[in-house]
Amino acid sequence: MKMLKLMLAAGLAGVVTGCLEQSAGQPGVRFGALLRVQWVGTAQLARDTNAARVCQILALPESAAFREELLGKLARVPYQCWSNSLPKGVPDQAPLIRPLLEDLARQEWYLELQGSTAAPELVLAVQVTGDRARLWSTNLWQVVHGWKLGVPQPLPNAGGQGWQLKKAAAPNLIQFAQSGSWVLVGLGQEPLKLLPGLVQQVRANGRPVPALQAHWLEVQADLPALRGWLPVLEDFRLPPVHLTVRGLNGHVRTEAKLHYSANLAWKPEPWKLPTNAIRDPIISFTAARGIAPLLAQVKGVTGLGLNPLPDQLCAWAGKDLFAQTYVTFPVPHATNALHQLARTVPGFTQLHPWLKPSQVVYWSNRAELMWQGVPLAVPTLRPLRDSGSDYVLACLFPLSSPTNAPPPAQLYAQVQGRQNLAYYDWEYTQERLRHMRPLYQILDIAHRRQFIPTNAPSQVWIRAIAPYLGNTVTELTVTGPKELTLTRKSELGLTGFELYTLTRWLESPGFPKRFELPPPAPDPRAGPPPGLTNPGPRRTR
Repeated sequence: MKMLKLMLAAGLAGVVTGCLEQSAGQPGVRFGALLRVQWVGTAQLARDTNAARVCQILALPESAAFREELLGKLARVPYQCWSNSLPKGVPDQAPLIRPLLEDLARQEWYLELQGSTAAPELVLAVQVTGDRARLWSTNLWQVVHGWKLGVPQPLPNAGGQGWQLKKAAAPNLIQFAQSGSWVLVGLGQEPLKLLPGLVQQVRANGRPVPALQAHWLEVQADLPALRGWLPVLEDFRLPPVHLTVRGLNGHVRTEAKLHYSANLAWKPEPWKLPTNAIRDPIISFTAARGIAPLLAQVKGVTGLGLNPLPDQLCAWAGKDLFAQTYVTFPVPHATNALHQLARTVPGFTQLHPWLKPSQVVYWSNRAELMWQGVPLAVPTLRPLRDSGSDYVLACLFPLSSPTNAPPPAQLYAQVQGRQNLAYYDWEYTQERLRHMRPLYQILDIAHRRQFIPTNAPSQVWIRAIAPYLGNTVTELTVTGPKELTLTRKSELGLTGFELYTLTRWLESPGFPKRFELPPPAPDPRAGPPPGLTNPGPRRTR
């Protein structure tokens, strides 16, 4: 169950927006289950011409090495989740679990979770036959036996193609069944309903559920009902979501519909874009409106004294300098806003540890706030006057404009005049991905953390896939009084920031339960670690 929570958190983290579900409201749409996930498998992707670029990336040697590392770590997750209820000294059984994870990547499968977070029931159906089906039965049998959960017994009415294990602690029943070309695993409180029902569907139709016709992946998640498992859902109060991923014209098309229980308090205010400050060449452009509710959820923001809170932002990244991104927030009077922030930002930084290793200095003659002591960067807030509007501009490095050329006019045309558009993001993912490593390294240096080795499989993979990544466009539109729709066209389904953050999560000491910074860097003044001696200079003859 904990593994399921982590899968949800990773898959849905990119859907967080400024429109939040009201805490007192009841979900307006439910899907008859807490969660449903269906995946066609990479074997079927290989037969889809729209997946050519994805398959090309998956076939890289660096992708194979990254996959090996990922599966090796994921294979230990079940033991980590169950360890508190297992006898001391039992093995993690990762060698038995790993080949099953390979099937989950390659083959079609369906997962359903019903009930409540207090008494859930889960079923997983995987399309495998022959030796692979026997491997699932044998390995899972050996896992539960090796963990001393009990001795599995034949499953009634399974025709010798199944077994079950009853135990005292919840979930008190684990069942395994093979039917046709499918193996099914169910667990929960006795009696189970999902697994027998899907077995009957396989016997009648040859499948547990209808095949996906156009999509590669489909997820239906009742996020309000899952809040008790995922703290991030409690923090952001996301509504029920229906997500699909498919191939379209050679690209990956992602769509997520968020269904709210009450009408959205969103009005299309006119866009405020500092068009004179944005100069080519740029590698990303972002515009968002209706963000005040999201800003209000950040600890300490309401205490900054900005009244009203900014309700829009515009951000862009230049190609000339690594990790350089500019962000603007429209405000009534930028100089007054900076003067107010000079009094309140020091207290705000105390609430966020990642801001602490610096000192905030206010230059009153320029109305600029500057973070001093940050290695390699000079984070700054400064006023900006553009096209008759005032903005607070945030940047990591001094504002620079290598050219006077404006971006192509069609870039702004993607935003202006679209009444239902709440968020737009374009990036050239190949370049944006290259900016992420130095950005994270600045954070590591500031916190005196170790660098992730450049030869780590995840980092080698990031460098290898970059040339295959082109434009990524993400839009969030208001498609109904209670509905938001997020769409994305990309090469791999993720932005540069999301891809690099994924590798950082994999290298995190707390993976997969937590996203943590790398371990502290060794103090050079402390000498060699215990047990090591300095051999001194090597003598040569």
